[in-house]
Amino acid sequence: MSTALQSFEPPRSGSHARLARRSAWLVTALMLCLFLGASSVVTQVASTLNHDEIQRNKHLARTAGEAWLTNITFTLLDFAFWDEAYEHTHGKVDTAWTTQQAGMGRSLLSQYGLNAVFIVDARQVTRYAFVAGEFDDRQAPDWIKGDLSALLAQARAKAGQRAAVTGYFLVDGRPAVVAAAAIQPLSYTLTTPTSELAYLVFVDVLGPVSLQRMGSIYGLPNLRQGSAQSPVSLQLSDDPPVYLTWDIATPGATFLRMVLPLVLLTSLIFGGGVWLLLRRSIRAAEQIDRGREAMRLSEERFRDIAEGASDWIWETDATLRLTYLSSRFRTATGFDTSQWLGKPLHQCLNLSAGVFDTLASQPEGHRQVMPCAHTDAQGGQRLGSLHARAIRENGCVVGYRGTVSDVTEEAEAQARIAYLSGHDALTGLPNRGQAYRVLQARLADGTCTRAFAILFIDLSGFKQINDCLGHIAGDQVLVKVARRLGEALQTDDVLARLGGDEFLIITPRVAQECLSELCEGLLSDFTPPIVTAEHELRLGLCIGIAQAPVDSTDAEELLRLADIALYEAKGRGRHGWQLYNAEMKTRIHERRQLEQDLKHAIQHDEFTVVFQPRFDITGARILGAEALVRWQHPEKGLLSPAVFIPLAEETGLIVALSDIVMRRACALVATWPEPVFVSVNLSCIEFMRSDLVARIERTLAATGLPASRLEVEVTESVMIDNADGALALMVQLKKLGVKLSMDDFGTGYSSLSYLSCYPFDGIKIDRSFVMNLSDPKANNQAIVSAVVAMGKSLGMVVTAEGVETPEQLEVLATLGCDQAQGYLLGRPMPPDALATLLLAQHAVAAQTETSQ
Repeated sequence: MSTALQSFEPPRSGSHARLARRSAWLVTALMLCLFLGASSVVTQVASTLNHDEIQRNKHLARTAGEAWLTNITFTLLDFAFWDEAYEHTHGKVDTAWTTQQAGMGRSLLSQYGLNAVFIVDARQVTRYAFVAGEFDDRQAPDWIKGDLSALLAQARAKAGQRAAVTGYFLVDGRPAVVAAAAIQPLSYTLTTPTSELAYLVFVDVLGPVSLQRMGSIYGLPNLRQGSAQSPVSLQLSDDPPVYLTWDIATPGATFLRMVLPLVLLTSLIFGGGVWLLLRRSIRAAEQIDRGREAMRLSEERFRDIAEGASDWIWETDATLRLTYLSSRFRTATGFDTSQWLGKPLHQCLNLSAGVFDTLASQPEGHRQVMPCAHTDAQGGQRLGSLHARAIRENGCVVGYRGTVSDVTEEAEAQARIAYLSGHDALTGLPNRGQAYRVLQARLADGTCTRAFAILFIDLSGFKQINDCLGHIAGDQVLVKVARRLGEALQTDDVLARLGGDEFLIITPRVAQECLSELCEGLLSDFTPPIVTAEHELRLGLCIGIAQAPVDSTDAEELLRLADIALYEAKGRGRHGWQLYNAEMKTRIHERRQLEQDLKHAIQHDEFTVVFQPRFDITGARILGAEALVRWQHPEKGLLSPAVFIPLAEETGLIVALSDIVMRRACALVATWPEPVFVSVNLSCIEFMRSDLVARIERTLAATGLPASRLEVEVTESVMIDNADGALALMVQLKKLGVKLSMDDFGTGYSSLSYLSCYPFDGIKIDRSFVMNLSDPKANNQAIVSAVVAMGKSLGMVVTAEGVETPEQLEVLATLGCDQAQGYLLGRPMPPDALATLLLAQHAVAAQTETSQ
């Protein structure tokens, strides 16, 4: 309420307004006290109602418990005072009779809801037990947990009287009422000593059914077993502790729901009426102050707006001669207002006077907005937006009034935005969107009467510049590349940057010799290095060319075809150009189809793994095997890795393929009789991912192959592409226990330095050095000898690949090579074939040990 009153506070309040606000606060506080007092009384009444309801329910529960005990007692006495029962149970219980008494069992359990009936003789031995609808041979104390002997002693004390005793016990962990009475004759006087009487025992477990029946009789909803912590409970026994609880109605809550809203509504209605009266009083008190301040504020507001606004205000007579200019005019134009008062408006502003004739014919209040321009005191041209409306008296136009906004900077900003939207911010060249618009414009008629070509250009080696020197140096290189490309073009050529290191040239030179001259000129222009940040950087150009209308008359299709030609140019090297032809689209389509087939093959496991054994240098013993993958294509048959491995690396499918090969290879090797190792090749792509170690660890755990029996082969490209990251992953693999081997050693320019920096366990001499070992003119023996010596000095196992003749194997043994692999010793073979060889080798080794 106070916030609402404050909203009517004027800028300056008189004494009447302050008095009215104080009264409002006082009335608000009084109403709040009345509401709190009434709420307190209502809450107290509700609490009393709830308390009375709880006490009434407890009384009902207590009455129900007593009635329950009385009911079971009366039932017990009807069967305990029975001549036939007495005659068959005093002295010695007649077990034959008790066994035949189904009425004393089933009828009691079904009609009276009992759970068990026992007959106990004078020595407290159970002679009859009917439990849960069946005869039972257990003793009563075995089923009833508690001091049953004390209860029977109490029954003995009351023998001779028509009385029974009851107590609470535990049966299967639940509380139960147990009633007992001595069995006595009903129609004649008892002559037998009470110490020889048998006892009839009834058991009624406090289960959900019995409690539900009792609750429905006495109006105790959901009567159930409770605890001392239950919100509402009644304790029936201390030992064992037996509590009952039930759902209790809360009349107090119902009372609160009915009365509190009425109290609140009454307070709100009364408070709203008082608030309206007080608000009117405050408004009446403020009216005088508002009237007194109205004129002063109006004049002050107009002056502040006129002098502080960025627009300047003007006014003319009916002949458009200036009669008023705000002081902002001097700030905006540099002229003094006195220089222009009395002069025509169109001399000050460059606009047409005929616009005002149209304005005069419009209805009263109509505003006209029009562009204008003027020259400031320094001779600069300024753009503006003029707002004008006619001044009327008695329906006649006596003048015009309006404002002028300086929009020069806004217009320049819009022009700048329009330029940036179509140009690259780094190089200033047209961007992808602008290039696309140029293409569309040249193809607008759909026939392309004037032929032209587009050159899709990609920089080779630019990624390494970004990675090594940073993006700042990369940006500098792009600026210089754009400048070199622009210098090679003619005035009717269009050069654009599509993004990254991709450029586009649109040229009308479509003749074969002209295109060849243009492309060769561009390639030769990039033969000299680009110097930046004290570095001489050599870049290659790959150019793909498409022509309109020969290849297409659609802008998107032309770009796609040029991209296809660029892909072909990249495949031929890092510096060259290629003109699009239809065969390229076919090859691209075949490649894309092969990519789809490869994805399908990985999903449906169309790969097989073969193994090429690796022997000791004598060729007598298999030490391990290299796992090689083959693709069983459903249409093309068995495909070599050379067909699909490069595609898998390029598309990122190599990771999933590698997982298949490694998992299957490890699983097979783990089942072989000989503890040989398996060697698996990993792509450099996998060493760029941080999950390599986790993937190998999961594979070893799933297949059960020890890490020491897995060898990972890597090529030099792993270290070239990701030196630091590859080293970190290799260290983790070594901690895991996996062996590392450098494949194709000797083919890279820096392989020697890698051996000293990376934790390799072995090296594999490339087959190109093994082929000509027996040729004395070749220096391969000296190279292999040096590699073997270097490997042994570093503690590495040296393996020769591509051994195809006995002479090669003999020379390698002479040079000290450790292991050999090649067609001479064993071609790639299925797992079963290699397992058979290992089994035979194992048998020979076992026979040798036996003979020794």
